[in-house]
Amino acid sequence: MSLPKAALKGLAAVGVWMAVTASAPVFAASPQETSSQPETGARATSKPSFDPVAATDAYLAKLTPEQRARSDAYFEGGYRLQYLLVTTVLSFPLTVYSGFIREHKYRLATQSFGPWPGDQAKGLLVGASCAGSR
Repeated sequence: MSLPKAALKGLAAVGVWMAVTASAPVFAASPQETSSQPETGARATSKPSFDPVAATDAYLAKLTPEQRARSDAYFEGGYRLQYLLVTTVLSFPLTVYSGFIREHKYRLATQSFGPWPGDQAKGLLVGASCAGSR
């Protein structure tokens, strides 16, 4: 049992996309060099002091209870579902290979490719309901 050529081309395109995005450089701010010596003079006074904990507390104090509840609900549940969806999409080519192609190669499965993604989607829905219920 083999996949249609269009499906194989699609899987190859997804694999190339994953390889390119995984190897892309991450643009993050480089850490500043720190010195163990305390700074003195004009350079010591030119740096503004910023306390992120105090700034966060000041911002949270401005929120109404309703806004705070919405923010907490987003951060408590949203990331788990996003993680589940991203990992499902990124692992789909490997899932097709291990769960469909290899099983058919060794005659462990008889299901055609048409209903197979539907079964995978059902598994995703079960996983999403478990991830969102915490």
